[in-house]
Amino acid sequence: MPQLDQFTYLTQYFWLCLSFFSFYVLLCSSGLPKISRILKLRSLLSTNSVTVLGTPPSDSLVSKSLASGANYLQSSISSASKWCNDCVHNLNETQLLVLNRNFLSSIGEIGVSQVMKKNTYEQLAHSDFALSKMFLLRIKTKNKKS
Repeated sequence: MPQLDQFTYLTQYFWLCLSFFSFYVLLCSSGLPKISRILKLRSLLSTNSVTVLGTPPSDSLVSKSLASGANYLQSSISSASKWCNDCVHNLNETQLLVLNRNFLSSIGEIGVSQVMKKNTYEQLAHSDFALSKMFLLRIKTKNKKS
């Protein structure tokens, strides 16, 4: 088993230490400061005691932050909607017209090929019928002679 191989202990230990150290650095640099800020904000808002400025937090602060968040969300949705409409308009002008032309021409080609196939089958059927009729006539004439 490679886990118990004595020759790979050192490399396994090295990669274990490297992965844990990199995880620790990422956590300390980005994850833990964000969590601590959130916890501080929660404690300040829940106790309704003293904010950073020394005055108690009010409902206006919460309502202002909610209003700014809603405005940001609305502006991002409107810009995304505008982008989607522009993309649809550009596609309709350029690519879909070409695709429509190609589709219609392929339908025409399919229709023509089906008509040609039908005509070919009909001609073959008539020629086979005529050949079989001639073959039957020859057999009858041979039977009458013998």
